[in-house]
Amino acid sequence: MRVPRLLTLTLLILTFMGAGCSKPAAEVSYTYSVNIVTAVDQRDTRVAALQQEEVMMDELLHAVGIQSVAQPRGEEVVLTSFNNVIATKSKTWHLYINNTLTPLTQLEHMPVRASDTIEWKYESQ
Repeated sequence: MRVPRLLTLTLLILTFMGAGCSKPAAEVSYTYSVNIVTAVDQRDTRVAALQQEEVMMDELLHAVGIQSVAQPRGEEVVLTSFNNVIATKSKTWHLYINNTLTPLTQLEHMPVRASDTIEWKYESQ
């Protein structure tokens, strides 16, 4: 008689304590860093933690709080405004991914990875 009561009591205690229940897997997040260079001495870095290892550039810009306006020009686009800095005839925005100048296509179709070095530079055309 004592064993079944002790066993029942133990099972009740373990049930309330959550013993034997698996914990949900920890969600993995990836850290993205976006460097913005408007002048030699003006740098800004924005960081975002996202669930995916690869996202589209427009999603990343939205996540780090950067607004951009793009105008299509043939197969590429020209940014007329980026982070509230307007492009001019002499200066425009260029994108460097892993230190390589990257042609601007539609930002919603431009994938970037968390491991990429992403840098936007406002520089002479």
